Amino acid sequence: MKLFCVAWLWIFLSEFNSTTGAISKQGYSEGNITITCSHRWAANNNKYFCRDPCGHLDILVKSDQTPTGRYTLKDSGDGTVTVHITHLQESDSGIYWCAVDRFGFDTFENVKLTVFKGCVTATSTYNSHHSEEANGVYRNATDDRPYATIKKSSTMSKDESQSDPVYQNLHFNTTQEEAIYGNL
Repeated sequence: MKLFCVAWLWIFLSEFNSTTGAISKQGYSEGNITITCSHRWAANNNKYFCRDPCGHLDILVKSDQTPTGRYTLKDSGDGTVTVHITHLQESDSGIYWCAVDRFGFDTFENVKLTVFKGCVTATSTYNSHHSEEANGVYRNATDDRPYATIKKSSTMSKDESQSDPVYQNLHFNTTQEEAIYGNL
């Protein structure tokens, strides 16, 4: 009987304290990323997101505190946690942990984040006009300055099956215009 109780307790605690496996996410500098973690039996527990080694000073955001900075954490109430990181930087690459504050030992889910140099962002507005803007940083750039900005606008025709280009511009932000233009 003692062996049964010990075995049951070991199974219960190992399930309760286990991680669900590593999450791997990739993003680009100046971009945003969303990480979703899931924990069992954690609906009423506080959650937090931390950088490895996940000591007290490594906690970036908690579910029971108002988020500050680039990190937000949303607790769905069913054990699922969504972490949103804005304005990614290459230095953000590394190991993180989605964690649940539990009596005794906290539970953790491993997150590997890789942030690459360079980004492309685009915004679009749809109504009677359509406009797009993209700013790019080349992945192999030696610095973090954006090298080119591309803007394009168009208006929809009455049948909305075609668009007529109204404005398109390629503007270089560096003195390396010729070298970059040759790579486009």
